[in-house]
Amino acid sequence: MRHTTLLVTTSWLLTTVLGVTAYAQDIVLTPSELNAHADRYDGKTVRVRGWLSLYFEDYGLWDSKKAHDTERTSAPPWPPSCVSVDSYVAGKVKKPASQSALVDGIFRKQFLPPNTISNGVCNNTGLQVTRVRKPNA
Repeated sequence: MRHTTLLVTTSWLLTTVLGVTAYAQDIVLTPSELNAHADRYDGKTVRVRGWLSLYFEDYGLWDSKKAHDTERTSAPPWPPSCVSVDSYVAGKVKKPASQSALVDGIFRKQFLPPNTISNGVCNNTGLQVTRVRKPNA
């Protein structure tokens, strides 16, 4: 009886934990959703869909091309529709430099170190990018 209880409990825990982990990886967020729940996603690997801009001094993942074109700013207050991305990502992505994308990465609610000036960010939140691909890839 004791072994059966232990086996059932262990199986339930593994299924629950693995199920939650697999489900979390399948969730696709927007930059606005990340920014609205920055504490929840800080330090977590996330998948984000949006408009990726990788031009000089314009490195970010936006909710849409329209948000990029109408809400872009070079100073706070930052638009909630964007998370910054590392500029080195531009060298790893095939042209065009702006495109609809599905981006995996580690979300940081404090992307830049304190007292840092960085041209090209769209928000103080950001993604340490691990993968970029077309949305239907």
